[in-house]
Amino acid sequence: MSPCKLYLSNPWAKFAFHSSGLRKKVVVFQQPHYTENFITAILHAIPEGPKDAFLVIGGDGRYYNPEVVQLIAKIGAAYGVKKLLIGKDGILSTPAASHLIRKRSATGGILLTASHNPGGKYPSCSLIGAL
Repeated sequence: MSPCKLYLSNPWAKFAFHSSGLRKKVVVFQQPHYTENFITAILHAIPEGPKDAFLVIGGDGRYYNPEVVQLIAKIGAAYGVKKLLIGKDGILSTPAASHLIRKRSATGGILLTASHNPGGKYPSCSLIGAL
């Protein structure tokens, strides 16, 4: 097992979390530590804390989805998340994730989606945390 690394970063401008998550261009999510900081913020928003949490993870298969799923798994493990239910190849629709969160009594979920927006490297996408 490799040792944990500490990364220092600054607060991001317009890092606002809304009911539709954080909607930005993919290239914004790819900035160093941007997505990591937002995933960490979602985990810290869990009322009882991330330790021993059970999260449902997925997305609609858009560009950067596999990388984000891996980041969620790694950061979740670092914060003591006990269980992750991840869609096959990281793909899980929003209605399916909502159903699984309720049916499996999960703490919440994290989804990468862009709803009606086209895919690719430059269109926008949303990272959504549901607790």
